[in-house]
This record gives sequence, structure tokens and C-alpha cells, in this order.
Amino acid sequence: MLDIESVFAKLTMAALDGAKLPHGISNPILRMEEGRLFIASFIYIYNRDNYQTNQMPRPSYWLLADIETGDVVKEYSCRENDFSTAGFDVLYDLNDLAVIRPSREDFVEIYELFDSIRSEYIRHGTYNAEQYKRYLDRILEVTPNSYRRFYQELSNL
Repeated sequence: MLDIESVFAKLTMAALDGAKLPHGISNPILRMEEGRLFIASFIYIYNRDNYQTNQMPRPSYWLLADIETGDVVKEYSCRENDFSTAGFDVLYDLNDLAVIRPSREDFVEIYELFDSIRSEYIRHGTYNAEQYKRYLDRILEVTPNSYRRFYQELSNL
């Protein structure tokens, strides 16, 4: 099993087929599709004004990756196959002062938790929902309030 930091690097490189558009990618989460568990992330595209004001549009794309290898198996446009009920004409304020600013050690701990959930699924075909909730809660702690909904909507568990 490829560790999640390596998977995240893979997802970042594969997003938008490597297009040189300014974009961001979410932390990895889990999503069930057709009875299988996948790693999922959303992608948002921004411009200079968005970057300068930290007011970002909603995600434009989302992708699914194999839970073991991290290989991207599908990338979707939200205009064609949406995971969210959010409108496309709203900007989301990411200047949330209440967000916990994680250290490198925090992310190591968070990602180790994600890897243990993945490992259980790979070995046994099940995942610990309580442990996954703890992972998602940690991710939401480091996510501005306005963007939390996208993690919750994409993770359909």
C-alpha cells in the first residue's frame, strides 16, 4: 500500500491532467462508489483576485483514486457529475481565523490515521466508521468553515 502522502502527491500531479491552471486540491477523504471504497479529492480553480482575497470558488472537479495504489481512476467535472448542492456563482471566504493551523507533525498524525483506515479496508474489506469520523473531524478542524461542506458532501459515508 502506498502511503497517503505519496498518494496525495500523485493526486496533485494528476489533477486536471497536469494542466497549468492555478488550482488547489483537497485533502484526501473516502467515498463509496458502486460498492467500493475510493480515495476522493475535490479540485478548485482560482484566479489572481481569488488568491489575493482568499475568496475561492466552489470545486470545479473531483476525482476518485484506487484505495491501495492511489492511481486516479476517474476525474469528474462538477458541471456534468456534481457531488455538491452549492451554486457555481458564489465565492467562499477562506480567511477563517478559527481554523486550526496544523503543524507538520499534526498532518503526519492525521495521515497515519487515514492510512490505518485504508489498510483495514484493503486487508478485510471493511473500515472503522468511528475512526474515519475522527479522521474527517481532524480534516474539518483545519478547513475554513465555508469549505467544510465540500468535504462532507464528497465523503458520502
